[in-house]
Amino acid sequence: MKPVSLAKTTRPSMSGILPRHRLFKLLDRARASSIMWVTGPPGAGKTTLVASYLESAKLASLWYQLDEGDGDVASFFYYLGLATPDHGRRKPARLPQLTPEYHAGLPAFTRRYFQAFYQQLGPSFAIVLDGYHEVPARSVFHEVMRIALAEVPPGGAVVLISRSDPPPAMARLRANRAMEVIGWRELRLTQEEANALVIRRGEKLAGNALVELYERTQGWAAGLLLMLEQAPAYDALAAPPDLSNPGLVFDYLAGEIFQKTDAPTRELLLATAYLPQMTAAMAGRLTGTGEAGAILAEIHRNNYFVALKQAQPQPVYQCHPLLREFLLSRANEVFDKDRRAEVRRLSAELLVAEGLLAEAAALLREIEDWQGLVAIIEAHAQAMLDRGISDTTELLREHPGLLSGPLEARVASSLSASMIVRQPHHPDIERWVERAYAASVAQRDPQLRMQVETRVALSIVWAGHYPKAWAVIQGMHALIRHHEVSPFQLGMLKLTEATYYMLT
Repeated sequence: MKPVSLAKTTRPSMSGILPRHRLFKLLDRARASSIMWVTGPPGAGKTTLVASYLESAKLASLWYQLDEGDGDVASFFYYLGLATPDHGRRKPARLPQLTPEYHAGLPAFTRRYFQAFYQQLGPSFAIVLDGYHEVPARSVFHEVMRIALAEVPPGGAVVLISRSDPPPAMARLRANRAMEVIGWRELRLTQEEANALVIRRGEKLAGNALVELYERTQGWAAGLLLMLEQAPAYDALAAPPDLSNPGLVFDYLAGEIFQKTDAPTRELLLATAYLPQMTAAMAGRLTGTGEAGAILAEIHRNNYFVALKQAQPQPVYQCHPLLREFLLSRANEVFDKDRRAEVRRLSAELLVAEGLLAEAAALLREIEDWQGLVAIIEAHAQAMLDRGISDTTELLREHPGLLSGPLEARVASSLSASMIVRQPHHPDIERWVERAYAASVAQRDPQLRMQVETRVALSIVWAGHYPKAWAVIQGMHALIRHHEVSPFQLGMLKLTEATYYMLT
């Protein structure tokens, strides 16, 4: 079985990290409640703290990196099941997949799933769900997690890492003190910790410079580390940025660092900006250089804004989210239209190869590569449906402009036809039929129009709206008087007419 994509379950590498014993003691006490929520702004050291704590405490743990795709809970269940250790069993027990027949009873499914999941982890374990803020706020995922957390057995611990506070679904856990929250107030570096970090980096700053550095960064770990990169010119920073907004600080410092790197490093950073995470091989494909691995290792070693995960068969690198945002903005400025499209298309190919289909599809949508998007759908749709990952109508509802005209006509007509067969009383059938027809009549391809409009006419006939159905049929007759269509499409038109006459 293919491993989970790109270190989704790999704990970050912790070499050279400053142990924060003050917070380790806090986490020791928080473990008594079994559920810990670690929250703070980007670059506050949340992930580093939890990973270094687990390493220090020698706790058996499972690390799971959440992203927007986990908002589709079927996807979450599937990938979490792949991450479960087998503890040497020849045939580890398979966890159930959230296929459509279980959706109506999601709470019961969730309860059974996590009871089995925790049992597979053994009597003592820790699970880390990193990046909780990436999950869409409206997703049912939050209710799933509420149920999952309620099932944590004695000896187990779940740590959730997020930029935001716990969602409303977890209010009762907080009220009952079943969840301990460690926030920005605790995560902020103390002056002593900041000084120790400077020393660990091998920097030599005078006492007043240390105090000024701490006051400027306000205990924000990423800001402090990035400002240390400017240490040779530290006294020359005449206009320090506004540190009340970490995002502005990060943009400012990332820009300064970016401008001071050599051309190959800048090219690699820009070309890989469209990847949420990458290996050296992926970076090499995008840049055409055989030095991608060395460049990435150097960036990670020196700059501290690219995280490293020791995945197999090769390490995985991930830019800090705010740095990636900066690089995307810069790439859109530096690359011309053709170069942007080329980089995005190749990035999408690499993401597909790693199983990151949603991310690949998003890139192809941006450049309106509908053929590439259709190829992904045709190649992977059945496998995703088999896993229960099929929240298509919700995706289309949230992104009404997602599809090109021809693709919208095909998808809308297929959806309406499927609803008529599977859920004939579904309230959205008429809306999808109308959407399919509106998209179809706007197209110039007569073959496409006949394919879509015969479906539309049949849907309207079965709904009993005969005058409207006859108008669609007459429209198709007008179309074939001026355009040549295939014998198959003519046959479908005759079948549609026969159905109309049979029912009227």
